[in-house]
Amino acid sequence: MARGYLASWLSLPPLVFRFQFNPESMTEKKSYKYTDATNFGNWAFDKTSAAMNSAQPWYTKLATAPAAAYKDLQEIGPQLVRTHPVQAGCGDHRIFSLDFVIDGGVPLDGATAEVGNRYDGSIEPDLAILRSFVNPGVDAGGLIEWFSSGFETTFPPPQCTLIYGGINADCVMESLSIKMTRFNPDTSPARAEVSVTLKQQTKAITPMIETIERTIRVAATLARPGYGGDYANVIPGVSAIKHIFDL
Repeated sequence: MARGYLASWLSLPPLVFRFQFNPESMTEKKSYKYTDATNFGNWAFDKTSAAMNSAQPWYTKLATAPAAAYKDLQEIGPQLVRTHPVQAGCGDHRIFSLDFVIDGGVPLDGATAEVGNRYDGSIEPDLAILRSFVNPGVDAGGLIEWFSSGFETTFPPPQCTLIYGGINADCVMESLSIKMTRFNPDTSPARAEVSVTLKQQTKAITPMIETIERTIRVAATLARPGYGGDYANVIPGVSAIKHIFDL
């Protein structure tokens, strides 16, 4: 059975937390900021006129005029409702929130080898790994920097790679909550309910990989049954006209 990870493979020592059970929940949040444009546009078909009156060959005009006309039509909307159009600003960070359980009471045997405890009933090693993501740590590059700075460099917590449910994202762990719900006779924790919040680090390789994977998966939907009809129903103008006649 496949399992997911929270990992920092460059840390010293490497941090590799393996989910014992599937998370009880995993929330992904991504938002984008938009700002109001400074004008409403205008009624005049200035872009169409500019395209048709340019010094370009007729076939170039024929190719560019429809796109220019479409942009002019879009500027009518803000005038009709007297509301500034919005323009894209900057994206907010992708946030992941996970709730999961660690249970040292599940024996590691043939029947439960995938979920059994791997530390002779103790969950403290797993908790130590998770705590390391919210405490200063060092990797190989940081250690060299530390020596070269005369031991004056301070270290942030290590980055954390989330690998689970088709997600592979470099993150930082913003918060860690551990609720211990059962203890061993020696008072060591035997079971814990854990909640973590991760913020994606965009200065990494994974955003590029995710963009490629997302594009491929979206392209794969073109082969689904009925896609041609769906595509025709959402063509700008065609869908609006159809809606009017359906009223």
